[in-house]
Amino acid sequence: MAMRQGWDWELALWGEIELHPFGMRAARGMIVALALPPWSGTKPRRIVEMAAALEVDAVPARQLEAVALEHGAPIPPGMAPEPRASRAAYALERRLAEAESGWRPSSLVSRMRSPD
Repeated sequence: MAMRQGWDWELALWGEIELHPFGMRAARGMIVALALPPWSGTKPRRIVEMAAALEVDAVPARQLEAVALEHGAPIPPGMAPEPRASRAAYALERRLAEAESGWRPSSLVSRMRSPD
């Protein structure tokens, strides 16, 4: 999974898992490894420091998948729903549905309260 700031990592997810065309949500999860970029400098040092703080491995990006497979298996092909539209259209559709219902599972506050 990748973050906007350009950090790459692998996650182990378990419990109730909800699959979406462009991602997933899970009851439980943890980072199992952080990817190191193929250059030296401030960013790789920060990644190593963060990995140490999280008590996970910091590995070259090309080894990330192999490390992740030590912790579980990927979602089988065909199990996640196929996208009906682009990622942007899907995100807009979800936001509109959340606005209609008043329930935003993507917000921290909403996760803490019941949808009823």
